[in-house]
Amino acid sequence: LDEILRLKPSAAKGRYMRKTTMSSTMGPGVPVDPNRVKNLLVELFVEELPPKALKKLGEAFASRLAEELVRSRSVEPEDADRRQAFASPRRLAVLVPNVYATTAATRETKKLMPKKVAFAADGSPTPALVRKLQPFGYPEGALPVADLLVKDEGGTEYVYLNQVIAGQHLEINLQQALDATLK
Repeated sequence: LDEILRLKPSAAKGRYMRKTTMSSTMGPGVPVDPNRVKNLLVELFVEELPPKALKKLGEAFASRLAEELVRSRSVEPEDADRRQAFASPRRLAVLVPNVYATTAATRETKKLMPKKVAFAADGSPTPALVRKLQPFGYPEGALPVADLLVKDEGGTEYVYLNQVIAGQHLEINLQQALDATLK
């Protein structure tokens, strides 16, 4: 897959491979995720570290970074457990296998407010609902009717936003993971 992506024509824009399946001539197809990166090697260049603490520092760095990558859904927990830590007096590094180049999109349901606060008597959205939806990327006047759900909870109806959250690129997730690891 790496070779196919390397040979991608320069005129081809956007995602080059969306879905890939491999099979033998008469065998069943096995899906292959083209969004995977073989390995991720992160190196941190540091001041002189004490030789006796190298192993402990290297494993602490690797463990914390792997935890953060799992939290951001950039790597599966079983792959994070197979990480390798490296340490020298001036360098800490971690090799994490099977890291996603882009995380998968997820569906998220968020409770917004009671229905009687969200909608006026005539069924039109109230200014409170419009303001509540703005941080989620819905400008005023663009009510996401298809994304709104009403659920009854103990006799009170609440409005929920059912939204698809786009996947994030590894560059963003890795920077956030490094920031959290080095705090």
